[in-house]
Amino acid sequence: MSETGPGATENPVPSGDGLLQEKKLECLTTMAAGMAHDFNNYLAAIIGNNDVLLRRLPDDSPLRANALQVDQTARMALELTRAIILYAARAGMEREPVNLLSLVTEMSGDLRRTLRKGLRSMLMKTDAAPVVKADRDQVRHVVRDLVTNAGDALADREKGVIRLGVGTTNCSRPFLDATYIGRHLKPGPYCCIEVLDNAKGIPPGVAERMFDPFFSTKLRGRGLGLPVITGILRAHKGTIRIDARPGGGTRARVFLPAAPV
Repeated sequence: MSETGPGATENPVPSGDGLLQEKKLECLTTMAAGMAHDFNNYLAAIIGNNDVLLRRLPDDSPLRANALQVDQTARMALELTRAIILYAARAGMEREPVNLLSLVTEMSGDLRRTLRKGLRSMLMKTDAAPVVKADRDQVRHVVRDLVTNAGDALADREKGVIRLGVGTTNCSRPFLDATYIGRHLKPGPYCCIEVLDNAKGIPPGVAERMFDPFFSTKLRGRGLGLPVITGILRAHKGTIRIDARPGGGTRARVFLPAAPV
């Protein structure tokens, strides 16, 4: 897998990776991490006390439904704060060698089941052994969110195809500078996860804001999908590039440092 690969004429989405943007992100992530940790503490107290209440309430108590609703809502809020912590790249990680081809192959069945009927996903095989030293669960989160985004982009099509691939490449200084958070990364060997779809592409006005926290084009979206991905990548010294493909469709690629062989 080369830096450009098929579709070298694609137009990269603006990276917004200037000094001002970096300072803004740094301030925002610091604030978000502090707030999320505080919220975690508050939610732990709510869930713990509510658990005590649930154990003491009789099964036929009219208050039991309210207590169950408190538990469900608090746990949903807990997932949200965990997403913010991931965005801020402050989550604890368990790094281990991860073969991306094996990981994506293992996930392919579950990923297909999450897609809407009529959509197909295809895994593009590679002869390389793309191995990174990373937190396996967090890499799975990245893959799942990229495929989910591609599926959402195909929501208005009866049939659509999502192609998922992995590989290795040498990233040069100019190429890393053209990615979203690659300005300070070292050139060299990287492993790549690539997700392509044949949807209509990225609407005007969205490209410039798609990495902003809480920005979403979905009616009920939280706007933390891509920001969480970038948080995970920052923690792994990786980066992301999203290209608008001629004739429609989107090509999203994440790059993680290849583990020494």
